Amino acid sequence: MLSRFVTFAFAAADILIETDEEGTITFASGAIGALHTRDDLVGKPLVSLVEPAFRAILNLVVAHHVKGRRIGPISLEFAGQPVQLSGWQLEDSRAIGWTVSFKRSQERETPANVLDEEFGALVETRRAAKEALTFTLLDIGRAADAADKAFFSTLSELVRASALDGAGGLVGDTLLLTTQRGMDETVEIDSAVAEICGYLGLGSGPIETITFEDDPTLTGEQISEALRTVAEQVNATGRMPDRVTLGEAAVAIARDRQKNLTALTTVIRNRRFEPYAQVIVDALTGEEAAYELLARLPGGKPFEAGVSMAEREGLIRDLDLAMFDFAMGFLQNGDERPPLAVNLSGRTITDLGAMSQICKRVEAARFDRSRIWFEVTETARISDLPTAANLIANLTRLGCQVALDDFGEGASGVAYLQKLPVQQVKLETAFLDAAATSRRAYQIAATQCKMLTTTGHSITMERVETETQATLARRMGASRLQGWFFGKPMPLANLIEIYKVSAVRAGKVETFS
Repeated sequence: MLSRFVTFAFAAADILIETDEEGTITFASGAIGALHTRDDLVGKPLVSLVEPAFRAILNLVVAHHVKGRRIGPISLEFAGQPVQLSGWQLEDSRAIGWTVSFKRSQERETPANVLDEEFGALVETRRAAKEALTFTLLDIGRAADAADKAFFSTLSELVRASALDGAGGLVGDTLLLTTQRGMDETVEIDSAVAEICGYLGLGSGPIETITFEDDPTLTGEQISEALRTVAEQVNATGRMPDRVTLGEAAVAIARDRQKNLTALTTVIRNRRFEPYAQVIVDALTGEEAAYELLARLPGGKPFEAGVSMAEREGLIRDLDLAMFDFAMGFLQNGDERPPLAVNLSGRTITDLGAMSQICKRVEAARFDRSRIWFEVTETARISDLPTAANLIANLTRLGCQVALDDFGEGASGVAYLQKLPVQQVKLETAFLDAAATSRRAYQIAATQCKMLTTTGHSITMERVETETQATLARRMGASRLQGWFFGKPMPLANLIEIYKVSAVRAGKVETFS
């Protein structure tokens, strides 16, 4: 009992667990009922309590823990609930003590700048002790399955948290960061990474790495920024940087980044892009229900990379407001024109200045406001859910429709659905494709769709490209469908002409723009 007291004295927790060195539970107490299990936990592997996508993380932690050093804290999910898991093993003991603390809804994520400051201090401390870190960037290719990608995308935060807590990281003095672009090449894995990849049963094919030694010419915070910049560049270009020093890579990439940022700023603020519209149809009748407004470069060239960069660089507010202007101009010049859906980033929906402009213009509109739809996108996590909920409620009060885009993908999920007063939910066909693979996957998908309709949310299935997908979407309960099967995006100017012709044939006398 004394051992357990010492083991758990370092942290308060909802659940206290003790395991042997292999991770088998030997003792458990506390809020066990929160795990929704009636079975005795003793004798079970600790990893069995963890959601499947996080099990590789926990296995790795157990395999690499060091006696006498705190393990974690690690962000995981137990029974679908986010938790913080920490552990400790005394030098003279074979038992590992664990604390499980459920995250409270009011808790905020640690701001990135705070992590950068702490990370910078860690680098400086290691330098002073002549124990400089090396930095290994991993890139996960298409051959890695979803569970492995979930593991690697979480690994950087896991290793960072462990290192900041004085545990020295999980793989000695190497800090791992990750990206997830696709790779076909077979490459040699650096020795510090090989142990992890071997543990997961991954060969060298799906993974590419590049390792930078510490660069004393950069401060700790500059190192943090340089590493992030390198990782962003890998995602943007699909290429690993040349094997130069971290300082040289950071300078070169920062120069390119500034050049691209200047060009993007010019494109957005001078509106050198074009609004395109893609039809959304009624699932039962096939008739048009609305159009989603999309940003394209002149000539219809894709603008996804620009939108992603605008998100990162704080320009997304300007882009969202510009697209809203296009939508209002379309809707106020013809009562027969269909509803138009405008995307709002997770950043814009909590920007009080931007949302004040949008709400004022909607309130002053001299047309049916139900023709203005908004889609809250998953491109950025919503940092302030109460503020977002109030602003969405304002839009709804004004008569607008609001949808949660890409439900279950990216940052959005059930937590958003519970807290944001949206009327519509949009799902991608990846949801359907999974349902078509097995009866179990179909039942899970059908249950989720039933939950959405039962709670009063209408479902729009997007990226529908085949009749089979459309049929399955209808069977699942989708009320609207969107995708190339029904029509590719067209310039908004073309849609204006279509309705101009329709109005002339109907004998209407109006001025269109």
